[in-house]
Amino acid sequence: MHKKVVWILVTLLMLTCGMWSAEGRGSHFGLDYVFPLDKQYQKLPLAQLYKQAGLRWVNFADVRWKFLEPSPPVGKNHRYQWQNLDKAVRHWQAHGFFIVMTLRTGKAWFSGPSTISIKKASPVIKLMVAQSDRMPKPEHMDSFRRFITEIVERYDGDGKRDMPGLKNPVLHYQIGNEYGNPAFWTCSVDDYFK
Repeated sequence: MHKKVVWILVTLLMLTCGMWSAEGRGSHFGLDYVFPLDKQYQKLPLAQLYKQAGLRWVNFADVRWKFLEPSPPVGKNHRYQWQNLDKAVRHWQAHGFFIVMTLRTGKAWFSGPSTISIKKASPVIKLMVAQSDRMPKPEHMDSFRRFITEIVERYDGDGKRDMPGLKNPVLHYQIGNEYGNPAFWTCSVDDYFK
């Protein structure tokens, strides 16, 4: 019962605040933790529902490099798979949303080692840490820089190599998520600054 009351109050607050918020970028209300590369999120009517509540911002919370470039480049030829992210951008923009992207790495072909010990952690934590973001190996740092450059260029709206059908530029990016938590980042603070 308690959860239901909280849900109703949160929904009412969003609806009330949404009525008074300005259209477009002037809106102060948004939705966090939308997973744009998960097909379930592309099917749910979230954009329509949250638009009615007055929200105009959405955080694409898990835009992982490993999903957009699942295999290493061949020579200097990078093979990005933009289809699912493009589809999500089009969908949310069609409903009037402005997008923030949280860029993550995950564990993949480019990953360096984890630098934290989890020997005494629970199996769930060990699983999360196994897939957490980590520093790319030194030989893949240029590929990481290239990935960030390519994603920003694709969605910046400057007319050069933009995603077909881009309505508004994506101008806000976050590198990583909750990096004080080893379930999300298993390298040092110095590594993060690099």
